[in-house]
Amino acid sequence: MTRDPLCFVRSCLAVLVGAMLASCATVQPVDWAARMGTYTFDDAVKEYGAPDKGATLTDGARVSEWRVRKGHSSAYVTGYPTHPYLRVEVPPATDEWLRLTFGAEGKLKEFKRYWR
Repeated sequence: MTRDPLCFVRSCLAVLVGAMLASCATVQPVDWAARMGTYTFDDAVKEYGAPDKGATLTDGARVSEWRVRKGHSSAYVTGYPTHPYLRVEVPPATDEWLRLTFGAEGKLKEFKRYWR
């Protein structure tokens, strides 16, 4: 009994596509507007760890920054069998930062997400 090679390829492709779709499950973004006035600095430390940067303002407010996603750089090699291969470097992606400002009472009063 011979096996159909096309059937095997289709099965492998179906498993691969299923695995890719399962791994691409997205996490819902945080609704910072809903957290205004209730979220505290302690909540942020529990969720993100110690801030990377921080300062206390003269009015008692606390401004803290967390790097929530590190940028990356990559390179790849491209070409054709009849042409020399060429190394292509992709410019590095920037880091994603989150700046949270907590009022003197310790509750979140401002948020900003930025990249640098």
